[in-house]
Amino acid sequence: MEEEIERIIEKVIFEIVPRSQVPTYQKVLCSVWSHRRKTKHTGEVYHHRSRACADGSRQTAGIDYNETHSPAVQWSTIRILLILAQLKGFKTRQIDYFQAFPQAPLENEEIFMDIPAGFYCKVSDSTQKLVLRLKKNLDGLKQASYNCSKLLKATLINIGYRQSCIDQYLYIKENIINVVYVDGTLFFAPDDSLINKEI
Repeated sequence: MEEEIERIIEKVIFEIVPRSQVPTYQKVLCSVWSHRRKTKHTGEVYHHRSRACADGSRQTAGIDYNETHSPAVQWSTIRILLILAQLKGFKTRQIDYFQAFPQAPLENEEIFMDIPAGFYCKVSDSTQKLVLRLKKNLDGLKQASYNCSKLLKATLINIGYRQSCIDQYLYIKENIINVVYVDGTLFFAPDDSLINKEI
């Protein structure tokens, strides 16, 4: 949990504000910890992961979020690319973007959340009830996937990728094909060195 707390503070995902600053029409979302064990194919645990999450089930449409739609790559696109990779001898590499959701800023929404257990806030007036005003996405928010995919699309286009008109999650740049799904990417290229340059 300490690792996650450090990452959240480092990425400036929130600011601490008095609860009195929360508008009356807005709910303060609960914060929860998500704990997960990552295992090898043998079943051996190699990593314990904790994520601070917002309880998005309490969000209200039009107040806490506007858009939640996040399109996914078509499976037919992936199947065709895997067949082409086999026929043409292309190299493939799958990567997950580490902490992808907290990279994306919130759009026009103002979201408040309880301070997660384990966060210690040093404030001069300790009698005041405090909450977090989120500046960036957090796991559990209804719009997190949408905001993340929007940021990823803008980033890929800025570095020279073209978006396919057939599948909006298929991006092409010279000899590299990039298929994006939520917070991960699947690269296809004739050579590993081309993929390494992109990573």
